Amino acid sequence: MNMAAYCTVSDLIDRMPEEDIIALSNDDETPTINNSRVTAAISDASEFIDGFLRGVYDLPLATVPVIIKGLCISLVIYKLYLRRFAGDSEGIPETVAENNKMARADLISIQRGIIKLDTGNANTDQGMFLTDKNGMEEFADSILNKF
Repeated sequence: MNMAAYCTVSDLIDRMPEEDIIALSNDDETPTINNSRVTAAISDASEFIDGFLRGVYDLPLATVPVIIKGLCISLVIYKLYLRRFAGDSEGIPETVAENNKMARADLISIQRGIIKLDTGNANTDQGMFLTDKNGMEEFADSILNKF
């Protein structure tokens, strides 16, 4: 499986204070980001995103669209907060929880084709469209008029 990471630790630092990332990822007293925890959260979020893109876009994406990077960052931040608060969503700031919900809703919209990514590698073979090839009616008008 060719899975790409849709954001980096630097992207997270651009979005929130580094001290917050340290507090969310590191359980000891050292004032450093626990890169393995953050990288694992990025990997999990990226795979989650791929689950929505699979079958709609050819993976891995040739380039990471800005929207996908932003969605990944939101999912990672939520995941880090969830880890810090041991799965208790009560400790998660409302804006972080709302961004997570919006990211998931956007992924559903991308999957359904409501939001289209400019990647150049959309999968156009997604299902079939069936038509009546012989031109005959399936149901006579006398039957259809009863409804």
